[in-house]
Amino acid sequence: MNEITQITSSTVEDAVKKLNKTRLENKDYWVFAFVDLNGLNFKFKFYNTYIQIAENPDGLRGSAGMDINVGQFKSYLSNFLK
Repeated sequence: MNEITQITSSTVEDAVKKLNKTRLENKDYWVFAFVDLNGLNFKFKFYNTYIQIAENPDGLRGSAGMDINVGQFKSYLSNFLK
């Protein structure tokens, strides 16, 4: 089953923590996450640590490699949300 989640955060660190918690709670499932960071809306689609789609408020998209570790996953999210 896929997971769709809405996350509201006031800091990048808190958003990354919540996204990682969602990842841990949904291992081996696709996660569609919508993040409201101080009124800015980000979208993510990921499977475990593979971030297939990351979209910022301007509509610009990115993605991360399939074989990244948890530290790289968190680092990518942190950098993308800044």
